[in-house]
Amino acid sequence: MMLLEHVKILREYNESLDKAEKPVLDEQKYEEFYEIICGVKMPIFKSPISQY
Repeated sequence: MMLLEHVKILREYNESLDKAEKPVLDEQKYEEFYEIICGVKMPIFKSPISQY
């Protein structure tokens, strides 16, 4: 026989197993995802020297 408190704790535990923390992404990771999804390489920094 299970007490109501036990059932509540077990449900909370099962719910906590399904949750995942969101990763912290920096600008470089976003650009990598964009390249993978769109197949386009975005320049991070356009240097005026590289134009010559």
